[in-house]
Formats: sequence, C-alpha cells, structure tokens
Amino acid sequence: MIINAATLDAMFKGFKTLYTTAALDAPSQASEVAMTVTSAARDETYNWLGQFPQMREWVGDERVIRQLEAHGFTITNRKFESTISIGRDDIADDRLGVFSPVIQSMGYEAAIHPDHVVFGLLAAGFATECYDGQSFFDTEHPVVDEDGPVTDADGRQMAYASRAPLNKANHEAARTAMQRQVFDKGRPLGIKPTVLVVPPELEGAAMRLLNTEHVDGGNSNEWKGTAKPIVTPFLNAA
Repeated sequence: MIINAATLDAMFKGFKTLYTTAALDAPSQASEVAMTVTSAARDETYNWLGQFPQMREWVGDERVIRQLEAHGFTITNRKFESTISIGRDDIADDRLGVFSPVIQSMGYEAAIHPDHVVFGLLAAGFATECYDGQSFFDTEHPVVDEDGPVTDADGRQMAYASRAPLNKANHEAARTAMQRQVFDKGRPLGIKPTVLVVPPELEGAAMRLLNTEHVDGGNSNEWKGTAKPIVTPFLNAA
C-alpha cells in the first residue's frame, strides 16, 4: 500500500467505523442508575437546595416566604485515555485487518468505562463519604426515615443499599427503607425503587426473586416485576 494522505484518511475512517459500531453495541448499564451532567470546567460545584416548601392553602393577601437551606459538593473532573500505535510497515503491507479486533475492543472499553466507575462507586458506597460527611449509604444522613432506620430480616439497620442476603424479606425491607425516605423537613421523597443491582454471583437469586411467577411450593410471588434486575461484574459481591 502506498502511504499518503488519502490512504491514511481511509484507514482512519475505517477504524472510526469499527470503533463507533463496537461502542454503540457495548452493553453499558451505567445510565440505568446514574445521571449524566455536562461539565465545562476542571472542577464542578453542584449546589442544591433543601426541601422545596410544601404547597399550602393561600389564605388572605400575604404569602408565607420560607428560607431554603443550601447544600453542595465539588467534583474534580478526571481524564481517561487508551492509545495504541500502528507501525508504518504494517500500513505499507496492508495488514490493517489484524488491528480491527483491537480497535473494536477500544470502542467497547470506552463505552463500558462508565460502568467501571459508576458501579465501582456504588460498591464503595458504604465506605465513601457523601456531602454531609456520612458514608453515601448510611442511616445517619440529615435526610432519613422520620420513624428511624428500617431493619432487615436479621434486625440490622438498612441504608439506601443492603449488604444483607438477597431474599424476599430483605428485598421488602430495602424497598420499605427507600420508600420511607423523607426530605430534610420530614415530607416523603416519593421514591419508588425500579432496579435491583447485583453482581454475577447473585444473578440467579435476583431472577428468581423478580421474574418467577410462583415460589415456595406454588405460592404467588408478590415481588415479581417490582424491579428490573441489573447484573454487572463491576459491582463487588461483598
């Protein structure tokens, strides 16, 4: 192959197509549990306000003005890259097909990289500090169940995620804990759990819990269809 601008342009276009196709076909699941927010700076400070006041009947001519409590946290952006080199002789000898699987792998890895990050953080949520100094999954956040923490089937406190065995009783306790979460002034958040994230080791248990029509010798499974199971190898089973 004669190496010139035209042949290099064709090579890059071919590699780009392979890369993009592999990236689009990659089974990324990060968007199921995380929201994407654009950033235009090295550090981003995300400010949010406390509970918006509940609606009240307007009686008389005066409005009741309430102060909102400000919260916030700062995230420093990180850069990621993966680079390979292709020798001039390989291009000249038209051996580019040898590199196709590598380019496809690069597209795949780029697409699932958010899964590495998001589910890795989810797994570390019991030991990673949140904006208030508590662990991300914790029963002592300022925004907690107004009646106190809910316990699992063994009497252990439940946070926003569970380390308890995956069974009907603990699934029910975790859903109850999430749905009883309140704003910082005590009004319910209105959370409705929609996904159950598990590692590969618990795929069978999750499928039986959420997809099986009958359990326990023919009894109806009341939890069938209550959440979508997400099985990811990037979540620790611990």
